Amino acid sequence: VSLGGSGSVTRGRAHTFGGRGAPGLDSDDDASDAAANTVGGSAFVLTDRERAALHKAKRGSPSVDEAGDPVWSAEDVGETGAGRLWHLHGSEQKNEWRFSVAPPDVARAAAAYAAEDAADSDDEASHRRGGDGSDDSGSEASDDEGGETVFRREVAETFLRCVKHGYAEANAVVELQGLKMAENRTFADIARYVLMTVLGLVLPAPKDVTKENLKLYPASPPETTGELLKAAREKVARWAPLLARFLKSEDDQVEMLLTLEEYCSEDEVFRGMGGALLVPAFAKILHMLYDMDVLSEVSVLAWAREKEHAEEEDKKFLKLAAPFVAWLKEADEESDDSDESEDSDSD
Repeated sequence: VSLGGSGSVTRGRAHTFGGRGAPGLDSDDDASDAAANTVGGSAFVLTDRERAALHKAKRGSPSVDEAGDPVWSAEDVGETGAGRLWHLHGSEQKNEWRFSVAPPDVARAAAAYAAEDAADSDDEASHRRGGDGSDDSGSEASDDEGGETVFRREVAETFLRCVKHGYAEANAVVELQGLKMAENRTFADIARYVLMTVLGLVLPAPKDVTKENLKLYPASPPETTGELLKAAREKVARWAPLLARFLKSEDDQVEMLLTLEEYCSEDEVFRGMGGALLVPAFAKILHMLYDMDVLSEVSVLAWAREKEHAEEEDKKFLKLAAPFVAWLKEADEESDDSDESEDSDSD
């Protein structure tokens, strides 16, 4: 630490000087800073020569004595600096040397860093958040899923920060756009995970949520499907305009529905997140998203057509949503009949 002029410490840490003033100095402030009897509360006592040199350093002058000789090492604190380098004491406490600002022993540091390098895993998955450190290097699918899990968490954490601080939609868009650009993703990719995070706010916090966001979640899930839907409606209504803004195309909305299936099935990146609790309300959730203009009729029917050709086990959610899909089809057919009738009348 430099205590005067333009001096600076080039390495290590210098003692700071303080204490009661001494006579013969220009002001009380200078005396308080310069004429110290002790250093940093330690038993290190300044000599008259050092106090005079410190006073010069405070004025920006070279910290030399009356003979013109430097009082402190210019290499350590600079020509107009004042102080001493903090050297390690003889303590052998484990790793204490690593956290000191004093220069470490070269041989000791080299040995420690070599040991760390040898212990590091070559498997990147072991360094990912949420990874279990297991060796999945032979599974490309597992690597891809791990990366997607990280992205899903990044979206969730960014969005939850917006919720916690009460951001307006415009500010939330800015936050999420920054993540979109950093991860080279689309707004639709962001929106899919935002919606799952919004729905998740009616359920107990998932295991991977950060401590600071725990209070955003209830301690227990709603007791009935009706209570769950009421809570979900309140959460989704707050962010429906943002979701609609991000999910504009039919393909984006269909992809979001497929992601909702994964969330409710607790598949892939949603394992252990409690999404299965939403299964009884799945059809009602679709209707709610439709009413809030997050989903279009065209997108729901496109999703239904796509699911009709799936394996029987993959039709679980299509069957749950069957009444809603049938209602949309009827409304669509009635609309077509009405259009035809109008065309006929005009002829």
